[in-house]
Amino acid sequence: MKKVLRNMNASDMELMYGWRNHPDIRSNSFNSKKLLLDNHREWFDKTLNSNSIFTYILEVDQKPAGVIRFSNDANYLAAKISYLIDPVYHGKGLGTEILNLGIKKNKIENSGLKKFYGYVLKKNYASIRIFEKLNFTKISENESELKFEKTLQ
Repeated sequence: MKKVLRNMNASDMELMYGWRNHPDIRSNSFNSKKLLLDNHREWFDKTLNSNSIFTYILEVDQKPAGVIRFSNDANYLAAKISYLIDPVYHGKGLGTEILNLGIKKNKIENSGLKKFYGYVLKKNYASIRIFEKLNFTKISENESELKFEKTLQ
């Protein structure tokens, strides 16, 4: 399987809408309600045109398989991670791949980054395992979510 990470572009709007509204994805999202197309379009345009949000599509054998987004802080020292894998590709190790590839790509594009972090619902065991496997540290938790963080050398 050939895996490539590319920048998200305007033609990915419908793909992202489908992914973000898939029941498996919604069940592991902080807001589980179905997204309205107009709201998604507004979010997508804002994300695509932001100077501090970097979004990449993972392609496997030239087919979109997932997305990872980094929301960099104002000083470009830390980036919040959000990602999803197309349910068709669940269980194939692509969560680990997309985090590894995404961190490397975002670090190249934003050389000052020192820290990456992400929030995970406690019921999302697959994402918890991925963050632990990649040596992220659990730094906080509440009744529903965990926060993982990794500081780069």
